[in-house]
Amino acid sequence: MISHTANDILTSLTGVYGDRHGISVANSYGVFRPNGSTTFASSFFYWTDLVSDVASASSGDSTFGMLSEKGKNAPAPWVAFTRAGCDVGEFATANTIIERTSFDVPKIFGPMSLEAAEDSNHQVADFEGVGVHCAKGSALCSTGKHGVADLLPQEPTGYSGFNALFGAKYLAQALGAPIQDLDGNVIKNADSGLPGFPGFDPSASQSLGYVATMQEAGIPVTF
Repeated sequence: MISHTANDILTSLTGVYGDRHGISVANSYGVFRPNGSTTFASSFFYWTDLVSDVASASSGDSTFGMLSEKGKNAPAPWVAFTRAGCDVGEFATANTIIERTSFDVPKIFGPMSLEAAEDSNHQVADFEGVGVHCAKGSALCSTGKHGVADLLPQEPTGYSGFNALFGAKYLAQALGAPIQDLDGNVIKNADSGLPGFPGFDPSASQSLGYVATMQEAGIPVTF
């Protein structure tokens, strides 16, 4: 099998190859519509997104993009840690955080939420690319800190009562300060210049700045 970003990251996270997590080869995959036409869908999306979310409803495919060999939503890699009582922080890590704000933000926060009402630039800086999946009862992901239900409807043995915190905006608020890189600069989005997620091509200083900040804030597992 060739080496490619999406497949390699997901295999590293899950410990299984693409035939068991749904992304079998590369950074996109072919989708065959009912009318016989085809399209290519990105392999980068949130863990519970459907093929039709990414490839559009015209695909007629309502299965999960992250699909196990049993035809179910693939088990999420953070669950083993959160069930053991650990918060799990993620920065720019494939399919574990919001990657497609246009449909992920309304799905996660609600279509009538304040988050969904933000313009696209703010949504990307505020909510894309950064998240914490929390242990049950963790104060970091409380509703008062904008935590939302961490929904995994097909997780083996169930997964209820867990929250997650999505986005640089809410992580910074929860920790009490904007996230800085290792050189002391507030991290900003590369396209809009807004404070928050820099984009999926971060510098080493930005990546390590996020990881160090989460570790030093007591988040024991970080990617």
